[in-house]
Amino acid sequence: KGPVHARYLQLTRSALELLRKAGEIYALHSHEGGSGSVLVNAGHLHLESGDTDQASEEALKAYLTGEQRKDQILMSRARNLESSVELARSEEQVGDHRATSRHATLAAQYSDEAIELARHTQNKRLLAEAYIGRGIVAASDFFQEFEIAKEYASQASALLSENDRDHLFKEL
Repeated sequence: KGPVHARYLQLTRSALELLRKAGEIYALHSHEGGSGSVLVNAGHLHLESGDTDQASEEALKAYLTGEQRKDQILMSRARNLESSVELARSEEQVGDHRATSRHATLAAQYSDEAIELARHTQNKRLLAEAYIGRGIVAASDFFQEFEIAKEYASQASALLSENDRDHLFKEL
């Protein structure tokens, strides 16, 4: 896998350690919102590293934290992560159509929930992220609903400004 992959893993471990420390600080000060963000960010790192089980666990903890606090932003972010986890799981299921279908369906369900939660906030970037995630699910190998994916991409694009040239723009 080479030195680039080794460096990536090293950076991921370092980032996870920093997030762990941040989580301790947030817990010490009873800052559940910060703790929830730590969980979502750690979950994305685990997902990128291929650890879907840990990513799923972090997403569920973040969702439950958001639910407890009635924090729709955190709940939407957690559902976006859960959707990404389930989509990754669906793509791992070689030859097992039932498992692929179950995970892809969950990805769509979580993504729809993320959109609904985001709609109850004033956070346009969050809603754009949810639309992008739903578009990715629609365009997946399982669904191949490219027109629907285009519609979600268009809705997300309408919410992003020229100043949003970051990870959301890249995903779009």
